[in-house]
Amino acid sequence: MNRTIRFVIAGMLALLIIAGAASAWASPNRQGTVPVPPSFALIGGENTSCATVNMVNVVFTIFPPDDKNYVCAATNITVPSPEEYGPAPKDTVFYGDVFKFIVTLDDAEVVDISTQVCYAYPPEFEEKEAKVYRWEADSKAWAMVEDGGEVSGDPKQICATSPKTGIFSLIGKP
Repeated sequence: MNRTIRFVIAGMLALLIIAGAASAWASPNRQGTVPVPPSFALIGGENTSCATVNMVNVVFTIFPPDDKNYVCAATNITVPSPEEYGPAPKDTVFYGDVFKFIVTLDDAEVVDISTQVCYAYPPEFEEKEAKVYRWEADSKAWAMVEDGGEVSGDPKQICATSPKTGIFSLIGKP
């Protein structure tokens, strides 16, 4: 086989791989993988006017978004250290990324402010009974946020309201 034929075959294979990847992303089983942010959502990890922070697969909203100049920062903890954040509760596993959500006012952290956390909730999460959890630093354990959240919308998302900011994840049965 000469060099030209090998180059053409390599090019065709590359196009097939790209087409396959694009069709997999748009396939019906990928629907519901991004929560629907409110229309006033601000995109990014940090905002100067803090109403909503959209981290693509999770949306944080503080209540009430009053006239104070809050600054919100959300950080995706891609590899949560078991020493720092502990394991998931017994007989459960992590299904959503771990996010640290901090609200500050005049350079001081505001912990006791209601925070709504909405995770994308694809169909496979329902059978795993995935719920929203918050890391409790005092007890060094994950605790379900009140009722764990309510599933709604199309695409589906699960939203729970925590009385505090902090570290959140979506956890369910294996």
